Amino acid sequence: MIETMKANSNKILINTVVLYCRMLFAMFVSFFTTRIVLRALGVEDYGLVNVIGGVVGMFGFISISLSTACLRYFGYELGRKDDVSLNRVFSMIILLYAVTAIVIVGLFESVGLWYVSKKLVCSPERVAAAIKFFHIMVASVMINWFTVPYTSLIIAHEEFSLYSFLSIVDVILKLISALGILWVRSCDHLVAYGIFLFSTAVLHAFLHISICFCKYPQSHIRFYFEKEKFFDLCKFNGWRMFGVLSWTTSDAFVNLLLNSFFGPVVNAARAIAMQLNGCVRMFTANFLTASNPQLIKQWAAGDRMGFYLLLNRISKLGYFLVFFFALPLFVELPTISRWWLGQVPEYVVSFTRLVLFSALPNTLVLPLETAAQAVGNIRKAEGMGNGMLLWMWPLSWLALRFNSPPAAIFVIAIGVAIARLMIYFIVVMKLIGYSKVLFVKEVLLRLAISSIVAIVFVWIVELCPLSAGWHFLCVGSASVFITTASFLLIAATSRERAVLRLTIRDWIVRWGR
Repeated sequence: MIETMKANSNKILINTVVLYCRMLFAMFVSFFTTRIVLRALGVEDYGLVNVIGGVVGMFGFISISLSTACLRYFGYELGRKDDVSLNRVFSMIILLYAVTAIVIVGLFESVGLWYVSKKLVCSPERVAAAIKFFHIMVASVMINWFTVPYTSLIIAHEEFSLYSFLSIVDVILKLISALGILWVRSCDHLVAYGIFLFSTAVLHAFLHISICFCKYPQSHIRFYFEKEKFFDLCKFNGWRMFGVLSWTTSDAFVNLLLNSFFGPVVNAARAIAMQLNGCVRMFTANFLTASNPQLIKQWAAGDRMGFYLLLNRISKLGYFLVFFFALPLFVELPTISRWWLGQVPEYVVSFTRLVLFSALPNTLVLPLETAAQAVGNIRKAEGMGNGMLLWMWPLSWLALRFNSPPAAIFVIAIGVAIARLMIYFIVVMKLIGYSKVLFVKEVLLRLAISSIVAIVFVWIVELCPLSAGWHFLCVGSASVFITTASFLLIAATSRERAVLRLTIRDWIVRWGR
């Protein structure tokens, strides 16, 4: 069992390292891009980009849900080693994408356009530019829409070097788009930024589709229709769509509420907070991207014990990766935001700290979501778990209606995230046949104790009277050491520590040759 765990860990580790290299490059470029876009567009237009992006994202939930279906079914067929069935599934998913593309355009150009033209809070002279930017973003989303099955096929094959290369190209193209705004003189900067983003989407799609067509015969589209399999795809996608819809609409609704009550300046502060949170969560996202295909393949192969042990490891490591970066960022956020942005918009620090706190329970939900998707029965998990996100709508509106500060929305989000984790835990443990007591003992309790220990020791270091530079260095170093030590000694089991030792030894031997 330990040898199997070691082999899986080696593969996950290699894939994760590749994705981290991609992520670190993307993070650096993304921070630089944000500063350029914020300076070129100004706070109001940057807020409009975020609000309109939220509207587009709210109706792009269909694409996100179908991408999950792609990963699940591609991974499942690869676990069964059935290339013929994989090609049939791929062809039917392309058919499903073509049918639903009409629905997406209709939603964008009706409900979305109505909101942007009639309800968006901005300066009157910016309305025309905002509408043009919205139309361009709709076109960009449709281009990206047909790229999703090809990206999912690359991930399902665990070709993460190729995936990372294509992602890096995309990030560089977006940086060029940001720099392009500075060169524009005769066109509105908001509209020009949209045109640059559209050009990036076209190149991104061309690279993915052409590479997959040459590399994977399963991506060659053949007309195939199997009624039972097609409706199984629709059923899975329907429930996944509900879950993603709950997430994206609650996120967009928060943006719209903040815009209605406080204006685009607060939207800009939230956008920066969400970007910082997104960078922290990327550490877990990359790890989960590398490990989720194995989780699905182990269920497809019928290895239940290996599936449970892998679920435990993924849950703990995913949480650790978020906590590892969130803790020092939470403590030193005022200093980091000044270094990054220069002029820090109001609410950025408080928003970011609350968002980081809500990221911890949300991180633990992600492996449970994948476990449910591996089984294929996601009705209860999506309906009850992600249904909790819909409570964000009335609770946030009530809070702001009674003159609460904008940070109140983020406090509500923390409560919703905790409730959602509890629901997912109860539903998924029953679905996969795993003991609730054992998961609490081996995962949740260990993580809670290790987190408390790390917070206490880092907070003691934070209270030391040091100059700003030394304070930042000491808190960061202490956080790295204490968080890692508490995780290894408390959160990890003796078997997991043994696997880690064997994996590190193999890597030392391999690189020493």
